[in-house]
Amino acid sequence: MLTCTDRRATRPADYVISCADANAQWKDVHWMSWGRHTASGRGDYYVNDCTPYCAAGKFHTYRAAIRLSAVRSTAKYGPLFSQATVSYTVDGRTKTQGYDLID
Repeated sequence: MLTCTDRRATRPADYVISCADANAQWKDVHWMSWGRHTASGRGDYYVNDCTPYCAAGKFHTYRAAIRLSAVRSTAKYGPLFSQATVSYTVDGRTKTQGYDLID
């Protein structure tokens, strides 16, 4: 994986997903698997509800399952996961949010 400061990270417990605004991140992740094609873990998903807009929004923490996939080869860093999927429950309903990790 690549961090917001362009450093390669393996099994990061804490990771800012939205580098430009830090409105989404995961924390305290325990990785159950970390392979060449996928990785999966569980931890806290920390996300801004952006209501009524992001600067005035509130952050919420949810227990979440995180899955990394879609490995892409890069010239500078080698293979990196390019997709993250975060699944979490709000009011008894499962929600899923996908993220592109590589621009």
